[in-house]
Amino acid sequence: MIKLLNATLCIIIAFVLNACMQAAPSNLTVCRGKCRVQWSPNREKAVNSSGGGYRVYYCKRQSFKITESDVSMKEVPYVTGPLAPIFADIDPGKDTCYIKVTAYSSLNGGSESAPSN
Repeated sequence: MIKLLNATLCIIIAFVLNACMQAAPSNLTVCRGKCRVQWSPNREKAVNSSGGGYRVYYCKRQSFKITESDVSMKEVPYVTGPLAPIFADIDPGKDTCYIKVTAYSSLNGGSESAPSN
């Protein structure tokens, strides 16, 4: 489940970060102002070790691809301990933004799950 804390406006539609990196997290989140985006941890060892973590993408448009030029991204890398961090603080300003999250690792030269939808 994803949670947004300290947000001016938040709409959450079910989020599950799948344990398999090939599966896309399922989520659509909207926030405005400072937001803390939080998700359930991915249990893949490669995500929770050096070279792994999560990426939080956000954009003013509801339907966006993470590769588009107007998309912002915050990387949440694994640092230490059993799991990578499971939250990120973002500040899209006064604009409403839409959020997608991916899990990534350095496995096979670098891999990233499909984004949440």
